[in-house]
Amino acid sequence: MMLLAGLLSTQVEAQQNPQNFCYVEVNNNNLLNVGSYTFATYGKQAFDSAIIFAGNINYDAAKVRA
Repeated sequence: MMLLAGLLSTQVEAQQNPQNFCYVEVNNNNLLNVGSYTFATYGKQAFDSAIIFAGNINYDAAKVRA
């Protein structure tokens, strides 16, 4: 029963404070651009986390590694 109460508490908290994530393909875009987005009504950052999307980031074919 205690585990269920903890899960329900976590779900309620997530619904009240949702997290926003931004995936960025960084071979052609700067990851820092994510910080430029804010909500117009109250100035808070639009994204809580930025995540690098490209699995082949700066891949060097000659060395066969990123």
